[in-house]
Amino acid sequence: MLLIKRLVPNATIDSDLYGRIHSLPSPERLRVTAYILMIVLIPSTCLVIYLTSFLAMGIWLKYHYDPNDLLQANETMNPFYAAIVITITGFNQNGLSPWWEKNKKNFFL
Repeated sequence: MLLIKRLVPNATIDSDLYGRIHSLPSPERLRVTAYILMIVLIPSTCLVIYLTSFLAMGIWLKYHYDPNDLLQANETMNPFYAAIVITITGFNQNGLSPWWEKNKKNFFL
């Protein structure tokens, strides 16, 4: 039973208001709706962040970065590959790097 019905006597509740109160969703329905909404919103927010940063970094690396700085094992790395690695590891705080082998000796100094 609704809490408002216990607080307010039936005589004071307008029939229109009583109908509107009964048309409200149940707590179970609200909970399921909230879960579904969060299941949709959280991954879509992450996807938008990943996609935006991947495209921004990939385009920037392609047009504004020296290809010699994208060397790994004497081959120039695709800037969009570097962008996806940086995007995923940077957003998830994994700390991985596509340039690990190149900078490994400087890391331990």
